[in-house]
Amino acid sequence: MKIQVAEEEKLHEIELAPLTQLCGMDLIKKKYIVTSILKHFSSGRYLEYEKELLQNVRLEGKTVGRKYFKTYYLRGREDFISGIRLGKTSLMMQYLSDQIQKYECQKSLEEIDGQLHRIFMALNEGLFASVGNLEFRYEEKDLFSIVQNTEICGKDERPIELIDMWELVHMYLGILLEVHQKNPEKTLIVLENIDHLLREDEYAKLCTWIEKVGYKYDLWFLLTTSLPGYVYITRESMIGINIVNDLIYSMPSYDKVCEFLRNSYPCTYLEEEWEMEFQSIAHYIGKEGMALYPKGMVLLKLFNSTICVENVVKNGLNQVENAFLIH
Repeated sequence: MKIQVAEEEKLHEIELAPLTQLCGMDLIKKKYIVTSILKHFSSGRYLEYEKELLQNVRLEGKTVGRKYFKTYYLRGREDFISGIRLGKTSLMMQYLSDQIQKYECQKSLEEIDGQLHRIFMALNEGLFASVGNLEFRYEEKDLFSIVQNTEICGKDERPIELIDMWELVHMYLGILLEVHQKNPEKTLIVLENIDHLLREDEYAKLCTWIEKVGYKYDLWFLLTTSLPGYVYITRESMIGINIVNDLIYSMPSYDKVCEFLRNSYPCTYLEEEWEMEFQSIAHYIGKEGMALYPKGMVLLKLFNSTICVENVVKNGLNQVENAFLIH
C-alpha cells in the first residue's frame, strides 16, 4: 500500500506494509513524513503553524479519513515506560479496564464492594455516636479508583525504570496485542529512531515478532532507522523497506532484487552474501554524491588497532569489482 505525503511542490511516496522500515540518512525528510502521518491520523486539531500538514497525506492517491488508523507513537525509553505505567490514557490503563470487565473480576469486585460498604457503615455509626451528624462517604467509583492507582513494577518489585530496554519493548508490545485483540481496529505503531534504543540482534527479534503478528492482527508498524546494520531482510519484509535520501527508494520484491544482482553484478554473484552486504550500505541508497573511501577503511583499522578494537576484514574486491567502482 503506497502512502503519499505532500510537502509544498514535492511528493514523498513510501510503501506502507505491516512492517515498514524507513531507512536512510535524510533525517529531516523522514521526520516530516512521520509527523505528517501521525498528525493526519490523530484527533488533534491543526494549529496555525501546521497548515502545510493539512490534508497532505493520501493512501494510493486517495484522501482517507483521519480515523483510518488508530496510532501509537514511541520515540524514546520514557514513552514505553509511560505506556506500561497506569495513567489516565496509558496502554496499561486500557488493558486494566478491559480485564475488569471480565465476569470473574466483576464478581470479585462486587464482593469487595459489599465488604467496604459494611466497613463504612460501622465507621459511620462510631463517628455519629462520638462526634455527631457526620459520616464517611463511600461510592462504588472509589473502589475503581483504588484499582486504577495500583503501582506497576517488574518482577520482585523491580522499578520499571531499571528494566532492560528490550524487555520494556517486549512488555509494551505484549500489552498492545492484548488490548488490540479485545478491541480490534486498524492500528499504526510508529517506533521512531528505534535503532538508538536496541542492539542489532534485538532489532532483528523485534522485526521477527512484527512479521508474525502484523498481517494476522491488522497491526501496522513504521520503524525509522539510520544506523548501519539496522535493516531487517526477509522475503516478506523486503517490500516494506524504504530508503529516504535525496531520492526515496522503495525496495522491489526479494526475487526481483536477486534477479537484478544476478544479471547486473559486475562479476560472479554470490547469492548467500548479498543480504549482509546490503545491511551495511542500505542507508546510503539514493544519496547524491556519495563518496566511497576504501582508504578510509585502512585508517579505521589503524586507529582501532591502537585501542585494541578488532575489525573483521571481508574478502577484498577483485579486479572486475574494483574497475566497476572507479569508472
